[in-house]
Amino acid sequence: MAVAEEFVKYLIRDAREHCGGDLEFFGKFVDKDLLARLDFVLDRPFQRCSYTDAIDILAKAGRQWEHPVTWGDNLQSEHERFLARSISSARSRCSIIREP
Repeated sequence: MAVAEEFVKYLIRDAREHCGGDLEFFGKFVDKDLLARLDFVLDRPFQRCSYTDAIDILAKAGRQWEHPVTWGDNLQSEHERFLARSISSARSRCSIIREP
């Protein structure tokens, strides 16, 4: 997981260094928050949560899920959104690790 995080950050640094003009152009006309979001990813570590902990968090959430939460099942979009909002601090990235 650390290798993947460093690779993403390497790609962002490389793009900033070698394609800065393109990124600024894109940021000006297409996505005004692009550069801030890229810097945000560079400045913060990715959050990690084990699959088992994620299932526990979802089970204790006290919500009625469209797709019931059971250990061993794939996480659905509704689960991933909830986890991203509850685990991730200040919109940092979150990865679920050790999935069955």
